[in-house]
Amino acid sequence: MSPLPDAAGTTDGSSQRDRPECHTTLWYDDGNAIILAGSVLFKVHQHILSKSSPIWKACCVMNSQRTSDGFPVLRLDEDPLDVEHVLNGLYDTKNTIEARAVPLESVSAWLRLGTKYKISSLREDAIERLKSWSPNSCQLYEQIIVAHLPEATTKTISRLPDDCVASYIVANLALTHNLPQLLPYALYDCCRDIDRLMESVDKTVASYGRGIDCASPEIWRKLLVGRSKLVTLRAKTAFSFLTRSHAPKCLNVEQCTSTAQDMWDIAHAGRWTLDNADALQDLADHFIDKFAKNACTNCTLSWKEKFYISQQKIWDNLPDCFGIELSNEQWIRTVIA
Repeated sequence: MSPLPDAAGTTDGSSQRDRPECHTTLWYDDGNAIILAGSVLFKVHQHILSKSSPIWKACCVMNSQRTSDGFPVLRLDEDPLDVEHVLNGLYDTKNTIEARAVPLESVSAWLRLGTKYKISSLREDAIERLKSWSPNSCQLYEQIIVAHLPEATTKTISRLPDDCVASYIVANLALTHNLPQLLPYALYDCCRDIDRLMESVDKTVASYGRGIDCASPEIWRKLLVGRSKLVTLRAKTAFSFLTRSHAPKCLNVEQCTSTAQDMWDIAHAGRWTLDNADALQDLADHFIDKFAKNACTNCTLSWKEKFYISQQKIWDNLPDCFGIELSNEQWIRTVIA
């Protein structure tokens, strides 16, 4: 067993170098329980631990190892940073679970340790925030990801410089904690810039806690297979609005037919349809408005309508791209008239 310092009320003759260190902030003078994680000691309150986790409650009652003051000592085989995130979530609720945006490191710890120690408040909060990062309905996707509407969600995750890495972490958490409804969009987001993901994931993944595998065979297999399907889906479906040259009520058939052909040529020349997995890219703003200026209003509106229908079809097919079977409750599919 690891030695404990005098601060915990024990003396065992161990060298100062071998002794754990007390956490700088999570060490309460009136605390009556000790947590040892790695080489870090936390002095906290039994009522907080017992109220939050039935497992920790049992440990406080039945643990035979105690300090000279009679305080139970809980030895957790966890990363001290994970324990810090969890305890901050239990103590500093205003800046953690009540905050609109929190770091992914905290959410990762809340889900993993919240599941392991049955801390339902943190687990449920983590799942809600992960849903805001990886929505399971087209409506939420459009509100949160596309429009960035603040009223769409009250709890989210702080954005990161490498969003593809964050999406990989979310996919890993979803896979290991039986949250399959979070997988499709997270995997899709990874595929959008898979080269950068491959370059950076092994450098940053360790900061998100134990159990996050930067080389998960199942995730990488899904990514490689899914990316190929997304490229095909984008080429065949996202640009399907150009299969008919003009709208039925076109005001200038010759001009609009020429514009449609020009847009198709531009899409191919600019590699919009080649080796591009960003199947949900908003082409209405970034493509149609830009290159259809010479078309009539009826054709422009018709192309946008067809494009939005194609986006809904792509959304409905995201789970299939990655070989994920989800019920209609897990993945909210769009009903297209």
